[in-house]
Amino acid sequence: MLDSNNSWMQWNGSQRPRGQRVRDAFMKDSQRAMTGLAVRSRFFHLYVNGLYWGVYDPTERPDAAFGAGYLGGGKADYDVVNEGQLVDGNRIA
Repeated sequence: MLDSNNSWMQWNGSQRPRGQRVRDAFMKDSQRAMTGLAVRSRFFHLYVNGLYWGVYDPTERPDAAFGAGYLGGGKADYDVVNEGQLVDGNRIA
């Protein structure tokens, strides 16, 4: 998952000057410290054949497998909605 809002890679040039690269990671770390549950990420610099491609921040995907892995149960026990779109499970609950 790429953090593209308020980043240097944003297609909208007016958002590029507000790029911080640390806000999203800080919020994830803060939520984990308060509740014990949040996706994990790690910054790294990517080089391919000696060519620098920039700073990346891959993140765990918060889906049914994430819930089952951290909270127990099976993937079928979780309903996941992302930005209004059903990712896993159903909307019955």
